Amino acid sequence: MRRLLLWLAEKPWQRLGLLAIAALFPAGALALLIAASGLVPIAASDGHWRITDWFLHYTMQRSVALRAPAEQPPAATRQRLLRGAGAYELSCVLCHGAPGRPQAPFSLAMTPPTPSLAWKVGEWSDQQLFWIVHKGVKYTAMPAWPAASREDEVWDMVSFLRELGTMSSERYEELVFGSPQQRTPVAAPEDLRDTVDVCARCHGEHGNGRDGAFPRLAGQQRAYLLESLRAYASGRRQGGAMQSALAGLSDGTLRQLADHYAALPATSVDHDIGDGDVQRGSRIADEGLRDRRVPACGSCHEPNRPRSARIPTLSGQPAEYLAQQLRLFKQQRRGGSDHAHLMQPVASGLEDADIDAVAAYYASRQP
Repeated sequence: MRRLLLWLAEKPWQRLGLLAIAALFPAGALALLIAASGLVPIAASDGHWRITDWFLHYTMQRSVALRAPAEQPPAATRQRLLRGAGAYELSCVLCHGAPGRPQAPFSLAMTPPTPSLAWKVGEWSDQQLFWIVHKGVKYTAMPAWPAASREDEVWDMVSFLRELGTMSSERYEELVFGSPQQRTPVAAPEDLRDTVDVCARCHGEHGNGRDGAFPRLAGQQRAYLLESLRAYASGRRQGGAMQSALAGLSDGTLRQLADHYAALPATSVDHDIGDGDVQRGSRIADEGLRDRRVPACGSCHEPNRPRSARIPTLSGQPAEYLAQQLRLFKQQRRGGSDHAHLMQPVASGLEDADIDAVAAYYASRQP
């Protein structure tokens, strides 16, 4: 022992480090032995020890706090709330519950049990909620957002979650399903009824969208609708709610959906056309921007007479939706049909004011 102390005294820090490293080997061997023995309990029904539960939760909190983005969240709007509510009802409500809707028993039998978000969202900042929804959490059954490039959709969800803690069951039902007047069903094939009911939560029973938050499907080009549905279903076009809603549907069902919505009459609805300059948007649609090599929008999206059945009609679509799609094209984060790539160089030549102007112009037109 004396020799050991003398040896340590000569170069204490270096030699203590060597001893610490040497101690890791038997500690590691012991850990492997315990793991291989099968003695470590993994049954969800047993839960965690209290100290284990505290340690894992504390580690998660610190990890999220370190990685949460610094950017300020976009302003909460009714459109964001509607989109967030639709996605929540589709993918989250079974595990996390909602006002007037209890959590599913299986979610409470997990370890850790899935939290009721109405009581938990107040523990996190908007930026932290964004990171959790976007990235997910390992070993908790909390998945990452299925469309990693659609950060705009994640912010929609954050806007909704921030209100969830004070939301009444009536408010939740209105956000998800619309007002009683908006829930009058239209005729649909019997084998398509359940699927159309899911679509109607966002796109409305008559396919004309809801409050400018979702695109109009009624009267859209059938070929374009089918190509878009296929693109979402295959992941070529990203959208968290759309990819989830279409998962598992057959190509025959997608064809039926395209037939159903293309046959519905597109009716005029009141929605906000945004702050864009409608007259400037009209000029860009008619003439383009030659100095930036941006062709006229109307050369393909001729009102009521698109060049190809696979090119969408734009008139009467919500301004916010049109602007968001143009920005996704500009950022090269928008997939779709075989024609989708043609929009990337066009959108790249548009500045934000141009995008808002074009969106306002087409939103102001009758469908």
